[in-house]
Amino acid sequence: METIQKLRRIIKVLLSWGVYFFSFSVSRNKKIWIFIGWRRGNQGEIFADNSKYIFLHVANTRKDIRAIWIGEDDRICDVLHANGYESYKISSREGIYYSLRAGYTFIDAFMRLRNWRYSGRSKVVQLWHGEGVKKTWRDDSHYRAKYNSIISPNLFKNYHFLVASSECVSKHFVSPSFGVSKEKVCITGLPRYDVFFNEIPGSRIDINLALEWELKKIKLQNPKKIILYAPTFRRGMTEEDPLSAIRLSKLNEFFQKRRYFMVVSLHPKFSTKDWMPENTFTNISFVNPDYDTYPLLSNFDLLITDYSSLCMEFLLLEKPTIFFTYDIERYKKDPGLIENIWDLLPGPRVATLHDLLHALDAKIDNRQKDCKNAKEALFDFREGHSSQRVIKQIVNISH
Repeated sequence: METIQKLRRIIKVLLSWGVYFFSFSVSRNKKIWIFIGWRRGNQGEIFADNSKYIFLHVANTRKDIRAIWIGEDDRICDVLHANGYESYKISSREGIYYSLRAGYTFIDAFMRLRNWRYSGRSKVVQLWHGEGVKKTWRDDSHYRAKYNSIISPNLFKNYHFLVASSECVSKHFVSPSFGVSKEKVCITGLPRYDVFFNEIPGSRIDINLALEWELKKIKLQNPKKIILYAPTFRRGMTEEDPLSAIRLSKLNEFFQKRRYFMVVSLHPKFSTKDWMPENTFTNISFVNPDYDTYPLLSNFDLLITDYSSLCMEFLLLEKPTIFFTYDIERYKKDPGLIENIWDLLPGPRVATLHDLLHALDAKIDNRQKDCKNAKEALFDFREGHSSQRVIKQIVNISH
């Protein structure tokens, strides 16, 4: 069976290479822009992250551009059509046609093989889905050893340009992660940051309704503090690992006495798995990260995480973060931390539940000098309009 699977993979890759070479012969239309997502939930592809927000901006404001979402399944295409947006499944006749004709292709993760094969002369803009402190891709020895440009050519696509939120992030995260020079990285901010500052038509499409409902229920109880616990993905670890590390029953007792409430949301890669604990807690609730949470982040007062890129968003929102880094020595080895950014981020680092409870009781002032310095270093723009700046870069580079 394993041999058959490998043979199928080889045939699929060879056919994709053939289509890819053919795609260079197709003329491109600079007024056709396609957008590709990466998130999946139990119901299929999710409309979220940077591709979502720049797609909405272009579709809503640029009538001279034909903005098309190329979906992975029927659900996402039907949802977008119902809301007045143009979308086609990648395997459909229209999806293939517009993928071959698009002058620009926007992605916020590694391009899938089935999308890559049509991308020959399209100018691909890499938005990525999380600036943070974790080493990834070419800066991570695990990935360098696992993939090569022949069998996984979609992972080694040359990008028209990439984006970053600051020169610091460009230098220490984007450039080493993708193995590109700083000239390839444009400082624009991430499109998904726009929802923190501006009303965006369509932003409620695929919003996390379960989280929204849970927040409404919590607010009815007059909480003193609403906390988000969002640990990052760990390679080779199960979804139960970050939950067992935090000892929920004792934490719940602590919250009851202080009228604190916490929502637990694991990394989106766990969204298709059944990770909800059997026990119920009065002051701790669990939400599957199936859908877009960004329009709801401002409802939280505090973030508890380890190495998740959400700490960047909470810094931008001027909300504090506690870093629960119980396995930091192991994590520094695999996949590794970007120390230049990690050392900048404000907020207590704790390794035990005792220290975490102490940090929760302490007053964390997110307006101190170190918070101000970190924000200035990590965000060149702090008022939204990132999508607009990305489009401006396309115009500037094209001319």
